[in-house]
Amino acid sequence: LSRINKAIVKISDRSSLFSSVCQALVEAAGFRMAWIGWHDRETNRILPVARWGDVDGYLDSAVITADDLPEGRGVSGSAFRSCRPCVSNDALNDECAAPWRETLQACGFLSAAAFPVRVKGDVRGVLSVYAGSTDFFTDKEIGLLEEAAQDLSFALDNHERETERRRAELVVFNDTGTT
Repeated sequence: LSRINKAIVKISDRSSLFSSVCQALVEAAGFRMAWIGWHDRETNRILPVARWGDVDGYLDSAVITADDLPEGRGVSGSAFRSCRPCVSNDALNDECAAPWRETLQACGFLSAAAFPVRVKGDVRGVLSVYAGSTDFFTDKEIGLLEEAAQDLSFALDNHERETERRRAELVVFNDTGTT
């Protein structure tokens, strides 16, 4: 959480921030993989925009949607739709993980959790993490990851406000010709 908050303070570029968050979760928190998925409104898919630890290419073949279909009932799609954290402490035996079971097993992902990421209060994406053991996610881990997702959402809100402020300044500058 400390590394994530340092990244939030120091990094203003969204893509670099997302990558740093995923890297911190794998390297400092010990997850096997972390990724941030962003909702594509046209396809209703949740597409990876940052990842760390995906050494086996899990996300290259995984189809994850925001629909209430089998491809949307895993932790990431469920967290997105419900606007709440979703945890599977036994991913290989969890029916919601059926579309990805073989790949999860091949990658050694035995537990998974996803947390909604908001911009201006609306869920726009998810922060998803995978562990190499069952029953990994206790209340403590879930609480810390919820806080990380909330901190990330706060940073995105600040970024949006700053972008809007800059746009407004450009409009004023263009309308008046002065600063």
